[in-house]
Amino acid sequence: MSVLLETDTEQAIQSHLDELTLRTTILFVSVSLLTLAWSFVIDDLFMMFLNHIQPCAESCLNLYQPAQWSAIRWLSSLLLGMISTIPLALHHIHQFSRPGLLDNEYKSLKRTTYSGTMIFFVMGWFMLYWAFPTLYSMGHEHQTSMGLVAQYSVVEMVVFAAISIWILMLFMLSWSVLVALGYSGVLTNETADHWRWKIYGIGTLLILLSMPEGTNGLTPLLLILYWATCETIGRNWFNASPSQLGKSSVRLDYEGRQRRLYVADCSCLGANTHHGLGSINGYALGSFEALCANKDDRNRLLEHTIAGNYTDILITGCDTKACPERLKNNLNQLGCSLRGLDLMGLGSYRAGPAREPRADFEMALMTIGEPFPEHQLLARVQDFINNNPQFTKDIHMVTHSRRQQGPYFSESALLIRVEEMLTGFDEFRTKAIFQD
Repeated sequence: MSVLLETDTEQAIQSHLDELTLRTTILFVSVSLLTLAWSFVIDDLFMMFLNHIQPCAESCLNLYQPAQWSAIRWLSSLLLGMISTIPLALHHIHQFSRPGLLDNEYKSLKRTTYSGTMIFFVMGWFMLYWAFPTLYSMGHEHQTSMGLVAQYSVVEMVVFAAISIWILMLFMLSWSVLVALGYSGVLTNETADHWRWKIYGIGTLLILLSMPEGTNGLTPLLLILYWATCETIGRNWFNASPSQLGKSSVRLDYEGRQRRLYVADCSCLGANTHHGLGSINGYALGSFEALCANKDDRNRLLEHTIAGNYTDILITGCDTKACPERLKNNLNQLGCSLRGLDLMGLGSYRAGPAREPRADFEMALMTIGEPFPEHQLLARVQDFINNNPQFTKDIHMVTHSRRQQGPYFSESALLIRVEEMLTGFDEFRTKAIFQD
């Protein structure tokens, strides 16, 4: 069983493969037809391009490699066919990827593809219309000043222009990915290394495969420039804190396993007065409106769980019974347990809102059990009482089930759940410790 988002449906793997095959076939046929169409006008386009970049007034371009020129003609037709199908390709990429992506991931994908496409066309036009004619003219003036005869290879000029544009597009695409991920909140200090491997790895591999023979000395400098510019652009997001508050400290349970705790501070549609408690030392905390009713909140919780690699999710408002089974199954697939502090249930023991709601919150965290050692539970509670002497005369132990009718405790009372304590918990002994 896999993780299913709220918009997902159970489908066989073969259905995804069939959909991928259909969309790929449509793109392949479109590229083939457009490549054939461009091949009829590619000679006229090349003549226009060469007349534009020709650095000398008289004819100084020569074709020294006719066979390679024929290959370049067809390669250029294929490239134009691929560029012409970019809008159709974006549509199919978005439609195929949407069901399996979280909201922020889907927004990042759209921002990246749209911004990368716009940058591709703008920078391509800039390079072909102004940059290369200027560079070739400067080189021609330098050669004529030295008394050399101008005779240039058409193939080399076209190949150099194509490789330069391609490398520039790789740079711009990587930068746009970093910006899109940063603004969407996906790129943070917790996910920085993950995205570095993905972006830098793919970009480096494409640059190495794209460089023609005879440019081995330029490749290391180009890679250093690529890494340096990406680090500069993504520097702020690489050091940014995630959208949740605080950072979860790694704790070891009684079996020596690493545990990371995340507190989902849920307002339960306004019923939980403890909503918005702020950061807690050693915990990561995120605010939600209604995990039981809002699918966007549940998707955001999954996103935080995956990004932070959390092992325990603690919901503040309820006891998790109202949470959909799909959410529980998804967290179970991620190796994450789901528990509830049930602060709303605890509040039902009082006649009115607690005067110090954070005390209930901290006490509930102390008595959750794992990953905290059970034999230290009473000591933790006693330390809390010693540091908060205002509760020493008004402490009560309650059960987990909600109270249907009075008597109720005062708004300033400190409530401790009995059944979340140690097995065989001695209520009378604990009362004597705290109320002596």
